[in-house]
Amino acid sequence: MKDDYIIVEVAVPIPVFETYIYRLKKSKTENLPDKELIGRRVLVPLKKTKTVGIITDVKEISDIDKFDFEIKDIEEIPDRYPIYSKEYIELLKELSEFYLSPIGLTLYYGMPDSLRWKYIKSKNRWEKIGFNNYIIYTTVNITDSYKLPKRQKELLEYVISVGETSYEDLTEIGFSPITIKSLINKGLLKKENLYFLEETEQFRLKQNIKPFGKEFLKKGIFLYSSERIEKRLENYVNLIANSIYEGKSSLIIFPNVATLKKAYKFLKPIFEDKLYIYFDGLKSKEKIKTWFNLKNLSGLVCIGTFSSIFIPIKNLSLLVIEEEHSNSYKLMRVPRFDIRNFGYKLYKNKKNLTFILASSTPSVETVYLKEKGLAKSFKENRDLLKSIKSKIIIESFNYSEIDEKLKYLLKDKDNILLLANRKGYSSILYCEVCQTEITCERCDIPLKVHINPKRLECPLCNTKYEFINNCIHCGNRLSQFGFGVEKLERELKKIFPDKRIRVETTIIDKELLFDKYETVVNIFPDIFLRKADFKADEKFFRAVVYPYIKSTKNYILITNKREHIGIKSLINKSIELFYKNELDRRKILNYPPFKQFILLSFEGKELKKSHVEKLFKDWLEKFNIKDIDYEGVFFAYYPYLREKFRYQIILKDFKEKFLLKELFNMATKRAIKLIIDVSPKEIK
Repeated sequence: MKDDYIIVEVAVPIPVFETYIYRLKKSKTENLPDKELIGRRVLVPLKKTKTVGIITDVKEISDIDKFDFEIKDIEEIPDRYPIYSKEYIELLKELSEFYLSPIGLTLYYGMPDSLRWKYIKSKNRWEKIGFNNYIIYTTVNITDSYKLPKRQKELLEYVISVGETSYEDLTEIGFSPITIKSLINKGLLKKENLYFLEETEQFRLKQNIKPFGKEFLKKGIFLYSSERIEKRLENYVNLIANSIYEGKSSLIIFPNVATLKKAYKFLKPIFEDKLYIYFDGLKSKEKIKTWFNLKNLSGLVCIGTFSSIFIPIKNLSLLVIEEEHSNSYKLMRVPRFDIRNFGYKLYKNKKNLTFILASSTPSVETVYLKEKGLAKSFKENRDLLKSIKSKIIIESFNYSEIDEKLKYLLKDKDNILLLANRKGYSSILYCEVCQTEITCERCDIPLKVHINPKRLECPLCNTKYEFINNCIHCGNRLSQFGFGVEKLERELKKIFPDKRIRVETTIIDKELLFDKYETVVNIFPDIFLRKADFKADEKFFRAVVYPYIKSTKNYILITNKREHIGIKSLINKSIELFYKNELDRRKILNYPPFKQFILLSFEGKELKKSHVEKLFKDWLEKFNIKDIDYEGVFFAYYPYLREKFRYQIILKDFKEKFLLKELFNMATKRAIKLIIDVSPKEIK
């Protein structure tokens, strides 16, 4: 009988943009303490298998006769309460449409991993996945010293590049459990459940902190860039306390677990059992407990990483995104959300939210919000650089002189942070007579010199070549230029065996956010300008300025870009100088934030440029698309990656984004993988 059923829409975790229609027996809802169906997890049949889905809408029972296909039944409702609130389902639908992310994959990604049950056909039962109970990281800076199979080396290089990740993230981007386990067994990857019970004197609450006053309790969007992260964290205490007093909740998001851990040590003694943490490496039971407590209770505070933004926190009144410029806040896989836009949508929906975007070197997009009057300055509008007293020393860069220059510059320094801005050994072979770099035959990029055994290798496709001594064009003796973490560490240990020197490739998105050093040496940040990316100048500026903020006595910058606006901003101690120049430049060139970019990346084993051009032309003609501004088809920055050729197109302010779903379907039918990245963090 019709009256015995409810008709619902269910989003399932597969790469399609539609939801599915199912029937739900009313009898399955009778014992549920919460009768709300939208946002609830369900177990459903799907083609020849079964999967976990989320109810996104309830249809009228009279609609059942409109469907010309067999409607299958929901097998089970496993939870007493919905996973998402109805409000959050609508928000995630809106974001999924904006980023052209299948709603099923979006909801599946957002919920705790141990709720992503899997049906085991051979056992005829559902099982919890629950493997993602730890973060994965490495203490290795380079891969050159290790003889590894190709896939293990790619995995290790990936973890080095991101700093920390999760088991599930690694498997979803294509690394097998066997590869992950092999590197863990070899000690090259480490897994850790992080517990947050320690306290340190360094981050205890200072007793002389004063309340902000009523002006900082106003709702709105704020840019907070006038103080270092340590001071910002102290100032959040008053806002959190006010929020708890009003029976409301707060969420502060950090770019990595290492920073989260230090923030927890500071906040735990203050807020005790009202403080929750949430990140990918948390134990599964703790994740679920935290999720539902924050969803159902008020007057709490949560600190977390990216994934915490998906929790439908009840009565959220304060949202802070710390180091909002961080690349870790833009997902590189489905759902490809940008957390800042997520926060903005939350603010627009809730109206009564205090939304703070905080960074010592904010993103150009956030500065633009302030320039347009959509965001206000948090506290007084002062330039952070003016409060830094370190001496700035700028030296020119030369490959062949770097060792001697460091020996001279560091002879009377201690407690040093040295930033190499490059990974590995990083030397290249170069002919000084005909100015030829020895490059890869497949990728046309400079080959790296490896020393054990001595060989040449492409950093992109990993093709290995024999080491050569003479130029292939003119026969002249080749010179070896370059530097990197391994080489610098080796040389500095010889020169300064007793000095405290830490060598890193970067300071951004690492655990160094709270650290300070007497002397910071920044070698050749110019490398950020080599890539033809619309954010290259911003990345160079941040790579120049951010390390300066971490120095207490000396900042030594070794660069050949003295006239760059980023360097001038540093010398003049004016962050605003760079942002004004950069916004003017982007406006002239029609770059974001003045034009929205959509990056289309096409991949395939036998893919040719002509194939992509034909696909794109057919799409334009089929849907009569004439008013379109785009660049391409062009080779991707990495034109050949993991045995696939890659081409790209950039769309500018394309208004009919829904038609890209059709382009996706057309590409799939032609065995072409299409990745749609709305508002990409970079072009690569």
